[in-house]
Amino acid sequence: MTFLNRANTPKYKLIDKININKVSSDFLSNKTPIHVINAGSQDVVRIDFLFSAGTWYADKPIVASATNSLMNEGTKKHSSFQIAQHFDFYGAYISFSTDNDFASISVLTLNKNISPVLSFVEDMIKNSVFPEKELQMYTKKQKQKFTVESTKVKTLSRRKFKEVIYGKAHPYANYLEECDFDNVKIADIKKFFTKVYGADNCRIFVAGKAHDGIIKEIETRFGKNDWMLKNKLLVPSYNFETTQERIIYIEKTDAVQSALQIGKRTINKLHEDYMGLQVLNTILGGYFGSRLMANIREEKGYTYGIGSMLVSLKNAGYFVISTEVGADVTQAAIKEIYLEIKKLQENLVSAKELQLVKNYILGEFVRMFDGPFATLDSYRAISNYNLGYEYYEKYIETVKHITAKDMLELANKYLQQNSFYEVTVGKK
Repeated sequence: MTFLNRANTPKYKLIDKININKVSSDFLSNKTPIHVINAGSQDVVRIDFLFSAGTWYADKPIVASATNSLMNEGTKKHSSFQIAQHFDFYGAYISFSTDNDFASISVLTLNKNISPVLSFVEDMIKNSVFPEKELQMYTKKQKQKFTVESTKVKTLSRRKFKEVIYGKAHPYANYLEECDFDNVKIADIKKFFTKVYGADNCRIFVAGKAHDGIIKEIETRFGKNDWMLKNKLLVPSYNFETTQERIIYIEKTDAVQSALQIGKRTINKLHEDYMGLQVLNTILGGYFGSRLMANIREEKGYTYGIGSMLVSLKNAGYFVISTEVGADVTQAAIKEIYLEIKKLQENLVSAKELQLVKNYILGEFVRMFDGPFATLDSYRAISNYNLGYEYYEKYIETVKHITAKDMLELANKYLQQNSFYEVTVGKK
């Protein structure tokens, strides 16, 4: 028997190529795009219906999320109880989600149950009725959640940060007040549903053992013209209205910790620098071994966790450093954050650290394409920008060949302290 010598570090090799299950794209008879990943060993399939129906398209706050969330609360044919009972009986799982730009309905089911499961999904997408009592229950619950969250410094700092980089009136700020929950009416929900939930505003994504029978069932139920929008969807335009004040402080005298959000509005996936900036973000605060974690958590002990994110939205992006620190070390933590940024602007990243981060990012790419469902999520993330798999192929090559000099240049281009907004909630 051979025993492992645990004093020796396990051997590893660099990831040279990532095998990706490619998507097959086509159209239903009514021109609804359908993207299929036929892969996997289990007889299960996931189907996502994606609509341009996020907060960007709603005239009032909460309307987009309420409409999406209430689609399983009753149709012209079935009650909410019957819908829930039906999915339970067939062991299917359905979920609803809304973000700034999109709303989706996702169903996971055994292949053998595809017809009865999709019959109810079809009914919800085409015939939801939105009972008044269900809206009242939804808004009451969401209002209570909003009130509770409003006591937390982390939530308040995150809300304020979005407000200052986008402007109160911008949908990406998602600015809410308690009265907004009382102002949503059934007429608003039904109007929005009719406005955005149609075949000509939908993309369908399928992953799993998606054989011809599955695609035929989708075509039968969603390939007709009986759920087209009555009017062409107009895409609203909004202006960014950032505040002139760069340093914002909201006092909470009873706070034990202060929440910090430091960042700016910046580029999204469509920009040529985005991939390199993501590598730089990873070095600074994008993984557990990042510089911010090493300094502010491990060395100084100011926080349990700190991180930075580069977030891409359809019409903009933002970079943010986020943490909660002890109220007595708030200013010290802010000072150390800017110190770590300054180091990236003045000193080359070591070859060892850069290679470590490259390995980490390439490992994340492997996980992103581990199985048909993960691959579908990764494809959806780029299809929203009308990008194809060549985006990831270029991304992988960028990570493999990016240099320490590139990191220095990007840090000086995008991480200038005078371009940041700094939001503190708690105690200085």
